[in-house]
Amino acid sequence: KILNDRGDVNGKGTWGKNFKWIDYSGIFKDQRIGIMVIPSPTNSTKSWSHSRDYGALVANPFPKQPQERREPYVKTLIKKGEKLKMQYRVLIHENQKGKFDPKRIAVHLLNQ
Repeated sequence: KILNDRGDVNGKGTWGKNFKWIDYSGIFKDQRIGIMVIPSPTNSTKSWSHSRDYGALVANPFPKQPQERREPYVKTLIKKGEKLKMQYRVLIHENQKGKFDPKRIAVHLLNQ
């Protein structure tokens, strides 16, 4: 199951959308095991999700390109001598089935 802070679910619901946090997890031997990604609110750009139901989860901080893949492409330019700093928290978790509340965990981590 893929879930983001807006309540969107799985690849179809979360792909291409900005998020404050996103969690990808599943059940294995009565345990919910997964990974949560939380971009820092101080990042210069918001991350959007490249999330697929077959196991892919990418927090992409770069602008989406035009649908038709034609010019003009959206570019992220960094001038010589400048730095691009992006921070993310990654939480790998294992919890009893039904006991994991990703929203509560994400809000706690975002408020630290």
